[in-house]
Amino acid sequence: MPIENTFVQLVPRLDQRVPLTSSTIVYTLIPAPLLLILACLARTPETHALRLALLPIVLLSLFHAAYGYVWLEEDMHMSNTAFLSLAMVAKSLDLSLPCCMALKVSERTKVECDVKGAAHVTTPAPPLTWAWLTDSISLLLSARGYGWEYGRGTHKPSYSHPCSRVGYTFAMLSSIVTNFALLDLSNTFIHLFPGLSQLPGGTIFRVDLPPLQRYVASTYVTFLTGVAGYAVIEMLYDIVALSAVLLLQHVPASWPPVMDRPWAAQSLREFWTRWHQLARRIFLVFGGIPGGWIGGNVGRVLGGFAASGVFHECAMWPLGQGWDWRQPAVFAAMGVLVVGEGVWTRVTGRKVGGFWGRVWAWAVLVTLPQGLIDAWYLKGIGSAGRAIQDISPTAKYIIPAVQHLLKLG
Repeated sequence: MPIENTFVQLVPRLDQRVPLTSSTIVYTLIPAPLLLILACLARTPETHALRLALLPIVLLSLFHAAYGYVWLEEDMHMSNTAFLSLAMVAKSLDLSLPCCMALKVSERTKVECDVKGAAHVTTPAPPLTWAWLTDSISLLLSARGYGWEYGRGTHKPSYSHPCSRVGYTFAMLSSIVTNFALLDLSNTFIHLFPGLSQLPGGTIFRVDLPPLQRYVASTYVTFLTGVAGYAVIEMLYDIVALSAVLLLQHVPASWPPVMDRPWAAQSLREFWTRWHQLARRIFLVFGGIPGGWIGGNVGRVLGGFAASGVFHECAMWPLGQGWDWRQPAVFAAMGVLVVGEGVWTRVTGRKVGGFWGRVWAWAVLVTLPQGLIDAWYLKGIGSAGRAIQDISPTAKYIIPAVQHLLKLG
């Protein structure tokens, strides 16, 4: 069938993909200049038709980069995920579909400036200038959209780091070390669980244990996986932010924290607001905005969470373990519960919060995602932690020392 043949062309089976080597990896970079051209056009007036014409070429190149190649080495297993390519699919749609050009919050078109006569607004940089190019690159790479019109409404954690470069450097280095230690500790304890760090993967639900112990163990792995995810996102963001400040001379305040103490959340809605917002726009483009057209604010929330689940599962499809509906189902259910909190507020007149709100949120966060976490480990996500184990102070020194002390006791 033509549709099936087209799908196989875009998403070939694992054994039909081109192995990635030093000579073939260059082909996965083809979307990069196309995306930059698209971003430049998005910063240029009256280019809507050109952007729409370029969009299919960009999308095809992204799908080919995501699903047409494969790393065969076990150590590179998690590099086969398509998170970045699918994120750029959302970005390309966001750059192409709007009729007007992409504007910063401080900008207005020249016509608006002439009409309003506002002194505090600026006009976009003229095309083919250095400022136009740097603005286009910023637009392409901006995940949360701070300072851009499309980023309005994105939660921004308050800036709490020193403003001086020296103080900021020490603060970031301290944060990087702290988060590496947290990642190392959680990753080491996850690897004590049999089978999770091996390929093709293993389940968090141990059938050799009685039901109570089985679900205590799966809850333990789910919690530690969340801690590890938090730590690795924090650590990588801090490394990128510090590099931008030191090498590119960015102002420290232009890199607000990526997380906003999600452990302090007193509801599910607050948790997902405090969690990183790096993928927020992706989920809005794929599901939140269309959902809003259909169902208003409720449709926006449900569509965004549903899109998140499908996005994560599609991004893990290249790992070669097939489709697991539990991941989309968990995210969709999370959206229903977030909407349910709003219903609770309307019916009772009380917001979800306080001590019991925190108990509710964390009870959901360590139980509902267990099917999702199991799907991750069955796809081999645990193998990503093996690189950390090779340099792990916890595995090399702390655990052997504790074991030695227990033997002495």
